[in-house]
Amino acid sequence: MVINGIGGINDPGRSFSGKISRNGGFSRVLDEKMTEAAGIPPERPFAAGMGVLEKGDRVLDLLDEFARDLADPEKSVKDIRPLVDRLERDVVSLEAGARERAGENRELMGLVDEVAVTAKVALLKFHRGDYV
Repeated sequence: MVINGIGGINDPGRSFSGKISRNGGFSRVLDEKMTEAAGIPPERPFAAGMGVLEKGDRVLDLLDEFARDLADPEKSVKDIRPLVDRLERDVVSLEAGARERAGENRELMGLVDEVAVTAKVALLKFHRGDYV
């Protein structure tokens, strides 16, 4: 029995265009589910209007989570890797946002520098293999 006209089955006029969106729904959902499976909350990109202090607070939260994951004997380096990638991106965003918004505010820039250096040292140790 042949069924025609249902969802394009046996429709010789329809063909695959060959175009696949790399940042489409499936890959985004897959990434979210993989990070959930690793125990990492879904990534929330920095909002355009997010202030420097909020970004700094978020980097500090990621550092706390990083420290907890390192202390957890059930977590492997491979399990922690997505968190490390997010932390790296957020530190870069924090520094860029601070340069744009802080201007001449030396106290704020000093605070951003301290947070960024702390995160970069932890990331350097991770990449160097100190936590293996």
